Amino acid sequence: MPELTTHEQAAGLPSTTSILDRSAGSRGVHALTFPAIAIAAVVALRGATDAAGDAVWVSGINANGLIALAVTFAATPLILRSQKVLRSAIVVLAILLYGALRYGTEFNFDQHLQGLMIRLMSVFAVWTVAVLTTRYAPGRARALLEALLVVASIIAIVTLLDAASAIGSTPLGQRATTPFIHPNSAGLFYALALTMRYAIKSSRFGRRNLQLAVLTLALLTTGSITALICSGIAITYVSTAGSRSRRYGRRAPLLVGALAALALFQFSPAGEARVDELRRTSVQTSESDTSFEWRLINWELSLADSNINSRWWGDGLGAADDATRQPLGRQPHSEVVRSLIEYGRVGTLAIGMVLLYNFARLHLAGRREATAIFIVLTVSMLTSNTLNYTPALYLSAALFGCLAWPSTNLVNVLSEQ
Repeated sequence: MPELTTHEQAAGLPSTTSILDRSAGSRGVHALTFPAIAIAAVVALRGATDAAGDAVWVSGINANGLIALAVTFAATPLILRSQKVLRSAIVVLAILLYGALRYGTEFNFDQHLQGLMIRLMSVFAVWTVAVLTTRYAPGRARALLEALLVVASIIAIVTLLDAASAIGSTPLGQRATTPFIHPNSAGLFYALALTMRYAIKSSRFGRRNLQLAVLTLALLTTGSITALICSGIAITYVSTAGSRSRRYGRRAPLLVGALAALALFQFSPAGEARVDELRRTSVQTSESDTSFEWRLINWELSLADSNINSRWWGDGLGAADDATRQPLGRQPHSEVVRSLIEYGRVGTLAIGMVLLYNFARLHLAGRREATAIFIVLTVSMLTSNTLNYTPALYLSAALFGCLAWPSTNLVNVLSEQ
């Protein structure tokens, strides 16, 4: 095996046999063409089947479960061939197993818990393929980024057609849903894609603007206020985190675009319905499940002493999904609350410290694009069931993978704004 270069050693890159045979030259680079295409296809397939894929086929296995299993098994050989990725996989698996065992001591290790672990591991698998593609074939990484944005734009067109025809819309103010299982899932997916499309420059200016328009309109039709806030914060960060000359030059267009988007949202049927929901004061039933006041009451009841057995260590992975722990009949609508229930105060504090460390690390390193995606996810986690939005998790994992180990060329491409 060829020796690692000084640059690679300093970067802490894998020291085991790489998935590319460096002596093979361009043949090694082409070896990652299929995985890159596969990742884009998986994101497209999972987004397209988010709602329909939950239909049970046989023995509790559905299309979405089969996709998760296939992704996990397909990525396993790649995980085993990189020490750094393998160590990360072991840590992730250990955290999931710890939570599962605690849950299993009180409840049955049922199909729901098994499916949850496979789904979360499949998210890690998507990241693995994307990050190794970036590490060993940066040219493919840029192509993968663009492919992911094209996929998101195509799915956004489906959502816009849904909004135009009102087919598949939920009763919640005619919020567009298709092909996602819930408008909030669709909203986070488009918030991620919109943020990344805004963050990276394309040589095809017209296509970039068209994608920005399509993704923005799709996001507005979902009526997801959380997703709007997430993308707004992230895009503002991208616009102000660059050099001083870029920063001032972008503020005016950003302000105009933001005001136009808010106006469109305010006067749209979905927007009017969402604003009306926020004015409601009666939350005695679970019917007003999108109002912020409902969330506050749900969080308070979910974190009551009677609902948690172990406040310090938590009741284990999947505990928050148990119907007996949902006082208003629905999930927590906050990953912070979910973490307090499942991993307790100690686990939640540890997770918070890891998130804060990684945010500081990305920001101080000048990684605007990765930091922006990080912002969208973490802000969403405050008031949404983010870990249940698998298409958005797949997309974010692929985006993070493309931005995790950027080569000099990729950094230059992403910085040409």
